[in-house]
Amino acid sequence: IALVVLFVLVVVIIVIIENNKKRFVHAIEHKLKHHGTLEKVTNNSHQYVLKKQDKTYLIRLIYAPSVKEVSFNSKRHWQLFSSSGKKMIETHGFQDIEGNKLIIIYPQPGKIVKYINENEVANYYCNLIF
Repeated sequence: IALVVLFVLVVVIIVIIENNKKRFVHAIEHKLKHHGTLEKVTNNSHQYVLKKQDKTYLIRLIYAPSVKEVSFNSKRHWQLFSSSGKKMIETHGFQDIEGNKLIIIYPQPGKIVKYINENEVANYYCNLIF
């Protein structure tokens, strides 16, 4: 019985997390549609294309719950830092695509840093409330 209760609890938690994730993605899509024509694409490197007047933006969503810091160490090495350790983010070739690109990290990471070189760090903040 204890195993069944544990299994049901795990399934309920997973369903809640997935619903939360879908809610955030829906809110992001809704906000982006106010800025142009949004098209969802099936591509490993990015999930959306936003067209606004004569410009096109490729948009990559990164789900980063409970993350203290997101670090862009180079154009190919991106990391998430949380209390449980660090994790590399797969870029799937996003860094090699030409054009305007936008990375949206949700649901609100603690700090976003970009290492320009080994002596400089640039901080980037964007507070979108959904």
